Amino acid sequence: RLMLVDKASIRRHPDHPDFVMVDLLLMQRFRPVAKVRQLVDCRNGKRADLLAEPSFDDQGLPVDLDWKMLDDSSSLLEVTCF
Repeated sequence: RLMLVDKASIRRHPDHPDFVMVDLLLMQRFRPVAKVRQLVDCRNGKRADLLAEPSFDDQGLPVDLDWKMLDDSSSLLEVTCF
């Protein structure tokens, strides 16, 4: 399996620059390429899948996400939080 970051898809919230939305391309032998949208919290080193249209609070931040902690050496943090 292979996971690639679509750098052209990286978007930052103008009021919350520590949050980055990015598309990941998941490739696996004999399977079609899957695209998964992620929200990365660069300040706190965590990520969440954006599988459907999320709900947002009054500050423009998504609510009710299933956050996963990332290792400090995570490639996802390195690529998206530059």
